[in-house]
Amino acid sequence: MCTLLDLTKIEQIRHNFYALDVLEHLEAKRWNGHPVCPYCQSDKVYRHASGDRAGQRWQCESCARAFSVTVGTIFHGTHVPLKQWFILLGLILDAEKSVSASQLARDLDMRRPTISSMMRRIRLATLNDTEQSELLYAIIGASATDKSAKSLNVKTRLAKPKVASKKSVFRNPRL
Repeated sequence: MCTLLDLTKIEQIRHNFYALDVLEHLEAKRWNGHPVCPYCQSDKVYRHASGDRAGQRWQCESCARAFSVTVGTIFHGTHVPLKQWFILLGLILDAEKSVSASQLARDLDMRRPTISSMMRRIRLATLNDTEQSELLYAIIGASATDKSAKSLNVKTRLAKPKVASKKSVFRNPRL
């Protein structure tokens, strides 16, 4: 069950991202006003002419590839709106204790498998990629250097595979 403190924290994070244009916020945090092509690292880019897409696209002058701000991030190729990602990031990265996927699914009114997948992406990005980790902390307005892996509530070891016990191996249910 959510406590009053948890509800106020969720509402505070939702309020922080409510009026925010999330694409512009992500562009500002990722590129700092100077877009760079994620494919060839060229800074010779311009706005893409296609107006039929919901998200803003960019075109690289060097490699002629079109891209959006989400290319090369954990947000690329997902159908979950960026506002939901940002709210989840705020809840996970700012949590004092570990938060379960089931609890977050109830709080955010989303499916548990979706939340689990999102949490897995966040966990892998914070552990394996310092650039991604810094971007995620910049999105919620925290410093990545202030948080350690322990305070991230991230499991650093992989889950051990289940091994059948001797009793279950030799047990015959028909006897």
